[in-house]
Amino acid sequence: MSGGSAYDSFQAEALRSCELLAIGYAQLIGETRGRELLPELSNVAKALARGLSDCGYHPAAALSKTLARGSALLFDGQVDPGQALLLLASGTQTLQQAVELFGTDKSRDDDALGLDAARYELETLFPVDGQAPKRNQGGPDVALSSLRKR
Repeated sequence: MSGGSAYDSFQAEALRSCELLAIGYAQLIGETRGRELLPELSNVAKALARGLSDCGYHPAAALSKTLARGSALLFDGQVDPGQALLLLASGTQTLQQAVELFGTDKSRDDDALGLDAARYELETLFPVDGQAPKRNQGGPDVALSSLRKR
């Protein structure tokens, strides 16, 4: 798929979009403000997903759609920011690497597996339709009284 100037132009634009996403998520990690940036990041990811889908790179498009949804859910307070931001940043890095390699000799079927894995990892944070989001209360997963010394 490489070699065409239209694709090269799209790839450059897609890499710029990935960079915008990476910078945006990195700015939000550890910050308590800046949530107003999330809808714009969601829009960037949606536009990127459309372009990737138009190029036939469906695994990358699916991850980009998931990044968009994750940004929207984070903005709405439906996912834990401590976990979500790290996974959004990680997913963006995976997407950027795949876009760099797409259409080259180095692009492999394994890329789709990595993209699917990043998408799945993000989707595990998303609330199930009709259910309230789970909040991490910071407590132990196992009752301390059930632990015994060996």
